[in-house]
Amino acid sequence: PQDGRCTMCHGGHRFSSEDARQPEACGLCHRGPDHPHIEAWEASPHGIAWRASGKDAAQAPTCVTCHMAGGSHDVGRGIGLGAAVSGAVLEGETPPIPMRTVSAAKVEEARAHMLDVCQRCHTPRVARQALEDADAIKRECDRLVGEGARLLEALGRDGLVVPDPRERPPHPVAGHALVIGGGMLYEQHSEAERLFFDLAKFAHAITFKAAYHQSPDWTHWLG
Repeated sequence: PQDGRCTMCHGGHRFSSEDARQPEACGLCHRGPDHPHIEAWEASPHGIAWRASGKDAAQAPTCVTCHMAGGSHDVGRGIGLGAAVSGAVLEGETPPIPMRTVSAAKVEEARAHMLDVCQRCHTPRVARQALEDADAIKRECDRLVGEGARLLEALGRDGLVVPDPRERPPHPVAGHALVIGGGMLYEQHSEAERLFFDLAKFAHAITFKAAYHQSPDWTHWLG
């Protein structure tokens, strides 16, 4: 990790670079319903080829092949719209829920780096098409989350969120207002809020993150 906790990847017993290069090391954190990176990779052609080859990183890419190319510890390099839990939108666009923004120049710089990595095994056309397809899925996910947010806000205005935010303990930041996005509380939600939280926090991330990992089952079924 970039915060200096080397043992998160290298392990505190052997402190081994060989261990840190294994996908299992990344799976310590990068798994679960809101960021199933390792699960999606395992079900992708890359993950399947890696296991079929006897876990030979020379035959198929692992996490570090793409995200730590050349031994870099900048694991965010090459990631544009897919960065962070909810991803990002381009500057000037309205995010459907609180979400960071990135400049078009930054996204293009990240894409150029990732294409350079992909093209070590794939043709430029195949690599670019795969990443642009994932961009399209990310934007469609954002659109659907935005539609859900507008519906939930409309229910709130019509007094159809039960229990009403004003009738339950206050949100620690927003008080008794209806909260949209990752800052929603986990308890005393209405059913509409619960459904939206599942959409915005889990299904959204599963779908587009799996798309960038080339994992169709996680994208189109589990996401």
